[in-house]
Amino acid sequence: MSVVTLQADPRTEAALAELTADGQAPDEVIREAIVMAWRLRRAETARREALAVADDPDDREEARAIMRDMESLVR
Repeated sequence: MSVVTLQADPRTEAALAELTADGQAPDEVIREAIVMAWRLRRAETARREALAVADDPDDREEARAIMRDMESLVR
């Protein structure tokens, strides 16, 4: 497990104080924040990739072909 030293600016200190006001440990709040940032980054990457696929005419046509194939299976 890594150990990280944080130099918090006043805004970060205020946010951390608010997030730990309920008794949650600062290290737990920081771990949760890192995981949340990681999830948000992954979601943004997936969103950008989806937009790129949606803008690609070849990918759109392939998706339509797959849908036509799927429709033929349920008939």
